[in-house]
Amino acid sequence: MRILHVHSGNIFGGIETVLLTLARCSDRKKVTHDFALCFRGRLSETLQAEGNEVLFLPVTRLRMPWQVIRARSALGRLLSTRKYDAIFCHSPWSQAIFGKVTAANPATDGLWLHGQLDPESAIDRKAARQPPTSMICNSEFTREKAEQMFAVENITVIHNAVAPPVEEHVNLRSLLSVGSGCAVILIVGRMETLKGHRELILAVADIDRDSSWECWIFGDAHTAEEIAYVEGLEALAASLDLSDRIRFIGAPHMAQDAFAAADIYCQPNIRPDAFGMTFVEALYHRLPVITTAFGGALEIVTPQTGVLVEPGTRSELTAAIQSLVHDQVKRKELGAAGPSRARAISDPDRQINKLVEWLRR
Repeated sequence: MRILHVHSGNIFGGIETVLLTLARCSDRKKVTHDFALCFRGRLSETLQAEGNEVLFLPVTRLRMPWQVIRARSALGRLLSTRKYDAIFCHSPWSQAIFGKVTAANPATDGLWLHGQLDPESAIDRKAARQPPTSMICNSEFTREKAEQMFAVENITVIHNAVAPPVEEHVNLRSLLSVGSGCAVILIVGRMETLKGHRELILAVADIDRDSSWECWIFGDAHTAEEIAYVEGLEALAASLDLSDRIRFIGAPHMAQDAFAAADIYCQPNIRPDAFGMTFVEALYHRLPVITTAFGGALEIVTPQTGVLVEPGTRSELTAAIQSLVHDQVKRKELGAAGPSRARAISDPDRQINKLVEWLRR
């Protein structure tokens, strides 16, 4: 089976991580993945370095109609010379631009939806006017929203494939001079308000200062908005006299090292997340997860693996963190159930087999 994935490729986040996992974990005797991207960047460079087929489409911006026309023509020419069993656009942006082209191809055309749709978004509405014949959603939460906007009968849920961690890692505790008795609270991800960094800082400010703990905020700021956001978080930590307790570490390439070194994963989202791959990564690393009880987190975190707190309840969030900071036995108990839960949700072989079986049907 041969699948073409159509995407922008200009940033690197959750979608790009999923695409890399598909490329790395698929048995190429069963399924081959090709990638058509509009922008060169970390995704294309990594795919090519690992021996994957990357087909470049013209740089495209929706606000420039001539670029859209040119990109559609380029994809049409590509599809006239190559045969695929399925073609997936990986965002409303790519569906809005290329939906007409993929719909005209004999292959199964689909939208692989990685995030919650917004009826107020002009791009999402434009994509909905060019619906695919099939759709994959990364969670039941995403599917519920998609069904409200897209008239697609052939729709399924395939949770994001997340590869288990490699055993080798940098000893980040030693590198940062953090003792084994210090409880490390970790959050990893893009520097955006959705993830609840501010809420985490305010919550840990109420934790007993006599106990030994640190909070690590892992994430890289790229845009001016993200840089300003991080500066605001640093100022907040300083105003709460937490500069010696909270570390801002902009080294995304060391995220797996951070998971391996931490004791608790806490990401108190302020809005529902479509899925939450960092939750799965934390579970693989035997970390208890504390997060907000909505969105994709409800499909990942169970009472056996973490704590779900109600949205907007700072006292409840603080109590959950403080409880695990002080209770190492409970941390170990919740962490022990993590790997099996992560495999059940996101094992790459299982998720890729689901994809292939669904396409064959």
